[in-house]
Amino acid sequence: MPKRDNFVLAKRLFRTLLIAAAVAIGCGRVAHANCSSPAGFAGTIEYFSASEKVFKYCDGTSWQPWIKTLDNLSDVDTTGATAGNVLLYSGGLWIPGALGSGDNLGDHTATQNIKLGSNWLSGDGGNEGVVVDSNGNVGINTTTPYVTLTVQGPVESASWPFNSYFSDGTTAYAQDVGGGLGFSGKVDGTTNVWMFGGIRGGKENGTSGDKLGYLSFHTRNSATSQAEAMRISSGGKVGIGDTTPDYRLDVEDTTTITSGGTIGSAHQLTANPAAASTAYLTGLDGRIYTAGSSNFTGALQGLEADAVHQGAGTASSIRAVRAAAVNNNGGAVASGTGGAFSVENASGGGVITNGTAVSAEVDHKNTTTIGTATGLYSRVDNGSTGMITNAYGVYAELANSGGGAIANWYGLYIPALTGAAPTTNRYGVYVGDAGRNYFAGNVGIGDTAPTHSLSLMKSGDDASINLRTYDNSTNSYIFFDRARGTSSSPQALTAGTQIVGIDAYGYDGSAFAYTGGVYLNAEEAFTGSARGSRLSFLVTPNGTTSSITAMRINNAGYVGLGPNASSPGATLDDSGSFALSGDLTPAQITANQNNYNPANLATVAVLRLSTDASRDITGLQGGSDGRIITIINVGTSDIVLKNDVTSTAANRFLFGADLTLAAGQSAMLWYDSAVSRWRGVSTPSSSGGIESVSGLSAPSYGLTCTRRIQTTSTAAQTSSCNAGEIMTGGGCTHTSTSFTTEDSGPTADTTWSCEWSGAGATGTAYAICCSY
Repeated sequence: MPKRDNFVLAKRLFRTLLIAAAVAIGCGRVAHANCSSPAGFAGTIEYFSASEKVFKYCDGTSWQPWIKTLDNLSDVDTTGATAGNVLLYSGGLWIPGALGSGDNLGDHTATQNIKLGSNWLSGDGGNEGVVVDSNGNVGINTTTPYVTLTVQGPVESASWPFNSYFSDGTTAYAQDVGGGLGFSGKVDGTTNVWMFGGIRGGKENGTSGDKLGYLSFHTRNSATSQAEAMRISSGGKVGIGDTTPDYRLDVEDTTTITSGGTIGSAHQLTANPAAASTAYLTGLDGRIYTAGSSNFTGALQGLEADAVHQGAGTASSIRAVRAAAVNNNGGAVASGTGGAFSVENASGGGVITNGTAVSAEVDHKNTTTIGTATGLYSRVDNGSTGMITNAYGVYAELANSGGGAIANWYGLYIPALTGAAPTTNRYGVYVGDAGRNYFAGNVGIGDTAPTHSLSLMKSGDDASINLRTYDNSTNSYIFFDRARGTSSSPQALTAGTQIVGIDAYGYDGSAFAYTGGVYLNAEEAFTGSARGSRLSFLVTPNGTTSSITAMRINNAGYVGLGPNASSPGATLDDSGSFALSGDLTPAQITANQNNYNPANLATVAVLRLSTDASRDITGLQGGSDGRIITIINVGTSDIVLKNDVTSTAANRFLFGADLTLAAGQSAMLWYDSAVSRWRGVSTPSSSGGIESVSGLSAPSYGLTCTRRIQTTSTAAQTSSCNAGEIMTGGGCTHTSTSFTTEDSGPTADTTWSCEWSGAGATGTAYAICCSY
């Protein structure tokens, strides 16, 4: 059956049902409320063909849609439909199809969310305008908004560096009128949203046509209002708490400052003047002015900077204030000051109880460790090749230009230590390198009122000066310089001028009184080639108060002792008695001795020895140039002083032959540093007396030895004494153990020979010539 016939059949059936329903309604039933526009019975279904072409039924009050239909199926083209199509009127037929991309909603009212997909909301249908991504981010002129609102636009020029975004105010022109941005958020768990802050660009004045403007920053300062916190004026001046800033940075606070209140800020300012400037460039001018007559009981602090580390993590560096004057580009700077602090009591000012230009305090209040606590750290670094004429780590200048009274004046004051002393070092002033320290006045160490250039005072402990040197070639010195005239025009010393004096004072019950000293005086007028001097030692005899010269070393090196101390006439001049003292009697020798060195040998002039049998001594320690020591055999057995290589060379004897000391005999030895050997000054004679060598007369024979000949050649040596002389001794000394003949003497002839050989062998051949 054709579709049209089906539709007609259904229509007829539907009308039959309507008639039956109408009959049923009218057969003995109670009528319900009816519809009035148009009039109809309750439950009646009517076809509204003229206007809407739809079936409606009366619900007893009004007509409601029932089944929507078309007037005739011939109006519909049913071919080509696909899933999701809708009917579109083509002008002659209703045809199936999809909503076109050009549908811009027209005057429709949306009853559900609109899904854009990747399409634009565009004024001309192009690829520009507004995009909403799947995260709800809105992009203007961008398809990839990366925050809630992303706006992209060209920067047209350096003089107009703005993304094309404006906030335009529409209020009539006036001062403080303009556009702004507000920033808000939720304040609790409800939908309550409040503005927290904002930025506004406003007209700086009320003049018509004037385009000067400012930028202000606002914060919420109470539950109900916003307040301007900072402003940048049309001239680029920044005001904090000041709507009319006068400086590049102007901070103002008109509120009452109570306990704990502070005003502080930190800024980096860059100055780039267009032309030569003569005004001061101040990095941070932290001035606070007070006015009015009300008392200000808090601390007036021009600048307070606290760097507070409150977290549990590690802070590599904390700097409360860092003020650096840096010259980076090679230009000359007449004066550079990292930080300038002053206390000024201006004309008409009141009393300042304590004036402190810089107060630096490190206060450790817990049980953790501070690696290094520095009260004040000052550093001057010449980081390039430029010259710094004067560099001061700390320059503390005290000036009393007005002449007012200053009770106590301290350039640097370090009070007494409180609490426990440090475990390692405590330095009031520490100079870590070999730099110079300068004090123009008297310096007191432990002395608060020094009367000398340097005064060292101790109580309850030794007052000492320690000079200690660690070096392979230098020593510890005390230098005394003396010149006549002045430091700018020094003059040469005259004879008798005291160059240095060391005075000793002892307290006698009422005062410190002079008791002696050491003095070095000029012996002649000083020139470039004449600088004779003398050294005097003064003491005070018992029972007197007047000092005498106990010893003097004159310009010739003569030593005067006792009554002749002031004018010695010989190398050692003593009109009184003279003695070489210091005896040593070691334990009995029970074996041959090499490098003999009994305890305390270095301090004695007489060595009293005994042996249990005939014993050899091949060397004696303690030799030094010119030392004289007497060896006495106080035992009953012989003691042989033997020249033997088993002792160290510098400790051995140089007699020409072994020297035997029988019981009761003695010998005087003298150390000759020229050959590093002990020589005999006097030895026992065969008759039991004393023989002499090296220029001493022997009373038994009358022999005088006046000359010693020697050579250091390693070849075989032959030499002779002069006519009238005889050779009393001869021998070899050597430093190598490789030799062929140690010596050929002593002999009674006038010649002798000595020969040694071997790699590195060295030595000395010698002989002694004597005459009657």
